Amino acid sequence: MKNFSIFKNIVLVYIFSLTFHSVYSAATFSKELVLDAEYGIEIFDRFNSYLDEDSVRKDLKGMLCNGWVIDRYNDESILHRGYYVEGKLKVYKNYYPNGHIERSFKLKGAKGAYMQKYFADGSVKSNVIYNNGLVVSEKDYTDEGKLVYLEKYNARTNYLLAKVSYYDNGNIEFDTKLIDKKRNQYSHKQYYENGSLQEEGVLVYKPYINDFEKKGEWKMYNEKGKMSTVAYF
Repeated sequence: MKNFSIFKNIVLVYIFSLTFHSVYSAATFSKELVLDAEYGIEIFDRFNSYLDEDSVRKDLKGMLCNGWVIDRYNDESILHRGYYVEGKLKVYKNYYPNGHIERSFKLKGAKGAYMQKYFADGSVKSNVIYNNGLVVSEKDYTDEGKLVYLEKYNARTNYLLAKVSYYDNGNIEFDTKLIDKKRNQYSHKQYYENGSLQEEGVLVYKPYINDFEKKGEWKMYNEKGKMSTVAYF
């Protein structure tokens, strides 16, 4: 609702490119309205049909945007540069007020796509690879370049292959990997922040709740690595 109200109240103008064959429909934004401290600049993602979004962008005359579109901050620095086809985004980059890229999206082949997000200092925040509109791989990083989260999916059927999370100190927080596709079973290891094993066992993915449940024997350990409990589920 907040994103819709932003677009409802913007003032659109037309600017012709130097080659006179592309039309830019430009809008100006306040950085306080478009830049979220946690999620970045998401207001243009709603026009990305590849991400299964169904909104379309129109110009002041109510026509669907086609070609390159540039939006700016109030100080005239570039906020968004995207290529639209019938109101839908195909390729785009968003920018922080300091000029660094906030995110970059582009199609890759007939079915693939690639999204890379950045911190305001220019360091990589996340890399996401898509196939047929679904995530195949996602990696998240700290602003110091440390990997904090990883997910991998089968490119054809989109079932989860693995996911790994890391503590700020670089040690693994948990490690979940597919071991039996037919039974939706995954090995799972949870670790303490000091790197010692906390618990291990088998998880079963339950599609009807979209979550995992413990199954069979689970072993629990104290922070010194000594097994403390064995439980059955």
